[in-house]
Amino acid sequence: MQTIYPKKLQLWDKIMIVAPSRSFSILSSDVSVEEIAKKRLEQLWFQVVFGNHITECNEFLTSSVESRIKDIHTAFADTTISGILTVIGGYSTNQILEYLDYNLIKNNPKIVCGFSDITMLHNAILAKTWMICYYGPHYSSRRMKYGFDYSMEYFRKCCIESDSFDIIPSDQWSDDERYLDQEKRTFEQNEGYVILQEWIGKGKIIGGNLETLSALMGTPYFPHIDEDCILFIEQDAEMGTPQRFDRRLEQLLQADFSSYFKGIMIGRFQKRNTVSIEQLKIIITSKKKLKNIPIVANIDFGHTTPMATFPIWWLGKVLAYDNKVNISILKH
Repeated sequence: MQTIYPKKLQLWDKIMIVAPSRSFSILSSDVSVEEIAKKRLEQLWFQVVFGNHITECNEFLTSSVESRIKDIHTAFADTTISGILTVIGGYSTNQILEYLDYNLIKNNPKIVCGFSDITMLHNAILAKTWMICYYGPHYSSRRMKYGFDYSMEYFRKCCIESDSFDIIPSDQWSDDERYLDQEKRTFEQNEGYVILQEWIGKGKIIGGNLETLSALMGTPYFPHIDEDCILFIEQDAEMGTPQRFDRRLEQLLQADFSSYFKGIMIGRFQKRNTVSIEQLKIIITSKKKLKNIPIVANIDFGHTTPMATFPIWWLGKVLAYDNKVNISILKH
């Protein structure tokens, strides 16, 4: 099936906010905080509208499956909507996958951006339609008063601009509880990329949150991989043990498509994650299938901030050689 490339966002485009996973109602009730996210998008000259059901909330902190489907279908069916941002991640996006109208999505391609549990939505859409989706900041990610410039820059490069670009490490990063107090932030100096294995690889970018991605395996919503690809994976602190990382990575490597992996990008681990770089090196070197491909860790994506945006099933290149790293998203 031919890859579908949604039109990049332009001035005055309308963006709809939907909640495929947890509800908008779990976010801060501080109106001034919520206005930051909306203003950030309006500063890019976008119009922001909200799904009718995003504030509904049940005992599992989501709206009903029916409500979530209605908002997503409305966003794709409305010809005035050009982009879709997810509110936040969670645990339950897979509940909606079998009820989505993939013909509607295929016939109305749009920018879809989010991360974490939204890995489910991105890869299901890819599997059923081969439409490009974007692994990047949620709507709620944009509520940060400080430390969001890098994330905004790469959202712009990926979802608005059309040129090739390199992903350069951020100067600083943070893993603090910014949602509790925006004024008490802790930023760490970024030590840059960590090369786990040197080589050069090129292929279509595929992946997301490792735990969530592996949960799709064996379902109709895992993409059919039959060409060279660059795997990008990240793991949040809740699932962040070396044993769990190893088990989920091994699960991917035991699949028949693993021979197509031509490089691996690993997002920065959270502080509460217990996977050290030394343990990561042991995990990687223990796997024979990973020989002769570049593997780079400590990349700006995942559950720390800031984060770059990655287009899923878009051509990318990873060069890790002579202690130097170059990660490129190539022009379509």
